[in-house]
Amino acid sequence: AGGTATFDDLTYDTIGFVNFDVVDMGMTLPSITPGSVQIIPPAFGLIGGATINQGAALNAIAAGDTDLDGDIDVAAVSTASDIVYTHLNQGNSTFAPFAGVAVGDQPVDVVLADFNHDGLPDIATANAGVTSLSVALNNGAGFDSAVGTTLAGGASTLAVGHLDSDGNLDMVVGHSTADAYVLTGNGAGMFSGVYQVSAVNDTQQVAIEDLDHDGDGDVLILAGTGAAARLRVFFNASLVFTESTSSPYVATNSDSTAFGLADFNNDGFADVMISSPSGVQRFINDGNGDFAIFGTTGTAESTPVWSEAVDVDGDRNQDLLVLHASSQLSLMLGDGSGNLSEENHSPFPANMGVNDGALLDIDGNGRVDLAVSLDTANEIDFYGNNAPEPKAVSIGTGFSTTCLVDAMGDGYCTGSDNVSGTLGNGNPIADVQQPDPVDTTNVTGTGRWLKIDPGSTVSCGLTIEHDAYCWGNAALVGDNGGPNPAPEPQAVATGPIGGSTKFADIQVGNGSICGLMVDGDAYCWGLDNNNELGNGPGTATLDIPSAVDTTNVVGSGKFKKIAIGTDHGCAISREGDAYCWGSNANDRLGDGSGTNQDIPVQVDTTNIGAGSTEFVDIAPGGSQTCGLMSDGVVYCWGNDTPGALGNGAGTNSETTPTTPVDTGAITGYKDFREIEAGNQFTCGILADGRSYCWGADGNGELGNDPAFSNADSPVKVDVTGLPSNQEFKLITPGVTHTCGLAYDGSAWCWGLDDAGQLGGTLGDDTSGVPAPVTGF
Repeated sequence: AGGTATFDDLTYDTIGFVNFDVVDMGMTLPSITPGSVQIIPPAFGLIGGATINQGAALNAIAAGDTDLDGDIDVAAVSTASDIVYTHLNQGNSTFAPFAGVAVGDQPVDVVLADFNHDGLPDIATANAGVTSLSVALNNGAGFDSAVGTTLAGGASTLAVGHLDSDGNLDMVVGHSTADAYVLTGNGAGMFSGVYQVSAVNDTQQVAIEDLDHDGDGDVLILAGTGAAARLRVFFNASLVFTESTSSPYVATNSDSTAFGLADFNNDGFADVMISSPSGVQRFINDGNGDFAIFGTTGTAESTPVWSEAVDVDGDRNQDLLVLHASSQLSLMLGDGSGNLSEENHSPFPANMGVNDGALLDIDGNGRVDLAVSLDTANEIDFYGNNAPEPKAVSIGTGFSTTCLVDAMGDGYCTGSDNVSGTLGNGNPIADVQQPDPVDTTNVTGTGRWLKIDPGSTVSCGLTIEHDAYCWGNAALVGDNGGPNPAPEPQAVATGPIGGSTKFADIQVGNGSICGLMVDGDAYCWGLDNNNELGNGPGTATLDIPSAVDTTNVVGSGKFKKIAIGTDHGCAISREGDAYCWGSNANDRLGDGSGTNQDIPVQVDTTNIGAGSTEFVDIAPGGSQTCGLMSDGVVYCWGNDTPGALGNGAGTNSETTPTTPVDTGAITGYKDFREIEAGNQFTCGILADGRSYCWGADGNGELGNDPAFSNADSPVKVDVTGLPSNQEFKLITPGVTHTCGLAYDGSAWCWGLDDAGQLGGTLGDDTSGVPAPVTGF
């Protein structure tokens, strides 16, 4: 039972922390409420020794982990040569000489994204010559020959995103002297179904974003020069594009050339910040995809060449970075309500000229750094962010164990060792009261972790190289007969895995473990007492991964999310459908059958009615399961004792998703962005960052007060003890305790502390409100 909370995959990808499936997960993390703590205003300083001397003027750059070694690499293009320069990060903030990838003539823009679902970032370029678009697939040892697509010639920019719910990345290509084109991806790296968006010339920047939350990605195009510059919005309804008549296309400043797109006021809808030489115009989305002017920020600068929205200072509010042609950087900090405060500074050499920028974490310290291509110098420079690094980036809870990962990738566990080695510190007997380092003697590569998920008698972790390790009960660790006992990490055997052997995620239940591979396949191992391995009938306990049977999975047969409860598992397909398997006691599988299932069966959404039936998150617990839909509504099914379904008083159980979680007592914004389930309780974080829990509270695991009162609808987690009124960015419930990470990276736990699982100074006491984890 329990799970692990980590930063959303897309956010990792966007800023370069992980980048294993660049922009392919399809969700962004909203910010926290206005008035949250703001750390010191950040600044960017040149990282010595990291400069890439290209020898040619560069038009565009992109960042991503192209070789899945955990270090962020760089790709660059120049119209002076028909290749993409790819530079591999050596792990010490230096880069290898480039390897060239031939593409179309005169490439002017480049993106890294996984177009064929193999977990490797591929290359796409927009080209100013005859071949408008080139795509080169990553084969793990380099890139295949590029495949070109001729549109209208003279392409100027491109962007990728999801236009529909098929799970495949799509694309929009802008042109300097012709219309823009929208292309749909087939999931194998090919693009077809070209849709022309008419009368859009001189395109500066494009984007795909579901502005009105109807499930279809809309298209934004900043086009025109001088006083004719306009931002135009084309609403998508099943790939029929209709231009908005009330968006800011009539109101942009002259010579607007770049924009940042994100939720700047924490209402769950994407806003747009449009940059021009005279400042940044702030436009707020009204929820229908229409924009209203909110104000202008910034002083006069030279022409903007690049803009990106990202949380720079770690307060979880969206900030804006703007690079200007004549070597200026405008850093504008968001307050979470749509306002920006400008922190102008120019860290770049004078008179060099700037062409493009990219965000990444070059040194692996958890902060957003900046790569800049300098025109005159023909080089890429890297600028480090001096904002305080987060203390922890991941936290997981198990039966009576808690594990976390700090900003440098070091792992720690606290609580019970369960006489099996679940702490991973090499001592399979002693419990610990505060976090103890996980032994990485057997871990190859950097020894840095992305996440650690503890269970009852086994724990597992995922390294930055996307390799899986487990420790504890030797019969369950998945190492195919390794050492017994196994009190330190052992490599999970990948011999039986037919596709990619790199893990996108790993989840630990009550003795069963499941891994999601970067290509969307799922494998499970460990206990199979209730068919929780999902691999068909007659399976005993396995010490080696076995493929989850996808016979019933409609569409691609691939998954994008997996989660494990006490004795059942669930996953979300690329198409957004939910499937569960294992024990069906109390109808926790949601198929209405009441019968255990040894392979995944689809969750029945018939009773949802007019609401969205697309799942974006799923959380199996003890005797309940909860699902988050794309419209922010949560449904729970299974056993409602004691209030675990969260849909109010009077419900005994539900066999399928029927009644949404009761949000009547929640003030303000009510849509959730993520959920996690514990044994008989569930917790979720709203799109504005507030945390709520519901269900069993016998040990204070709901975190709302010391009274230990069960709740049949969501109650607010008490954050009065957190510094500066912060909220939780991550929250993970276990069996009888819950933990979370605050926005400054500090770790907090509450509930039962009989084995030291709260990781603080309480000893054997319980806590009904969050208490700080110390000692790491």
